Amino acid sequence: MIARKGLGMWIGRAADGAPKDDDRQRDGAAGIALADVSFLERGGPQPPSHLAVGDVIFAIDFTDFEYWVLQVQPGDLSEGSDGH
Repeated sequence: MIARKGLGMWIGRAADGAPKDDDRQRDGAAGIALADVSFLERGGPQPPSHLAVGDVIFAIDFTDFEYWVLQVQPGDLSEGSDGH
């Protein structure tokens, strides 16, 4: 799940090695492209093209029943990003 203040929330699902896993490799990690997430309700805005400072990311590992919550900070963004 990705939440952006003032815009809304997008959700997606990926599993290690599955079609929406960003590298499609069975390598012990799953990732999902922002283009593959959907707005929580129908008719909402398209997903953001990039993460921005202040975005909140919530992820759940249903295999190990672990979860992570983080808020994107300036140092989390790749070099050269303006944070928008």
